[in-house]
Amino acid sequence: MKDFEIQPTCILLPSNDASLFSGIKPKKPQKFPFWSLVNGSLAGSGITLITTPYNLLVGDSVLNLEETSCEQIFLFGSCGGLPGMNVGDRVLVKEAVNLESFTLMNKQNFHDLEFVPAPGNLSSNLFQFRKEAGLKEVIGATVSSLALEKKWIPILKNSGVSVMDMEASAVFSAASAIGRMAAAVLYVSDIVGSHTPGTFLSVSEHDKLKNSRKILAQFLLDYISHGHS
Repeated sequence: MKDFEIQPTCILLPSNDASLFSGIKPKKPQKFPFWSLVNGSLAGSGITLITTPYNLLVGDSVLNLEETSCEQIFLFGSCGGLPGMNVGDRVLVKEAVNLESFTLMNKQNFHDLEFVPAPGNLSSNLFQFRKEAGLKEVIGATVSSLALEKKWIPILKNSGVSVMDMEASAVFSAASAIGRMAAAVLYVSDIVGSHTPGTFLSVSEHDKLKNSRKILAQFLLDYISHGHS
C-alpha cells in the first residue's frame, strides 16, 4: 500500500460488493500484489475502499494502515447466521469470538473463548444511528472453516453468538494494535447448517439478500456523509 494516499475513512470489503459504493464516485483502482485500493469522496469526506481476495490477509490490511491518514475502519461484507437469524438480516458486530485457527476449531476446544471487542466508539455510534437500516447489534464469531461451522453451533449459541464471519476478530485486534476505531457491518447471506453459502436460496431469500446489501451499503454511506465519528 506504499505510495497510495489512504483517506481518513477506510472500508474493507469483498470485491463483489464494491459496486454498492459507486456513490462515492471512486477513481480508478490501484492494484497491488495482495490488495486493490480505490479512493473516492462523499460529502467532503475522503474514503478508501480496500479489497483483498484472501481472508487471511485482512488483518495485514489493517496493520498496513498504521502509518497513514486512516482514522476509522469499517468492515463490510457477508456472514452466516446461526439458527434464529434470517437471510438478509443486517447486523452490527459489537464483539467477535476469535476462532481464526482451523486447528482449534477442528479440536472443538470449547473452553476459554476469546471475545475481541470492536475498538473505539464507532460501534456505539453506529448502533444509535442504525434504526432506519434495521441493524441488529450482535456478537459474532470469526471462523477459519466453513466445513467445521456446524459443529460449533451449540457452544456459540450458548455463548450469545448470532453470526459467523471470517474477518471481524482479525480486523478488531489489528485496529486496536494500531490505535484506530473499527466497526463491522455485515449482511446474513446464509444460515449455518441449513444451506451452503451462496447456494440453495429461495427466490424470496435471494431478493431479500440483494436488497439488504444495498440498504446496508447506503446506511454506511449515510452515516459517513453525516460526519459521524
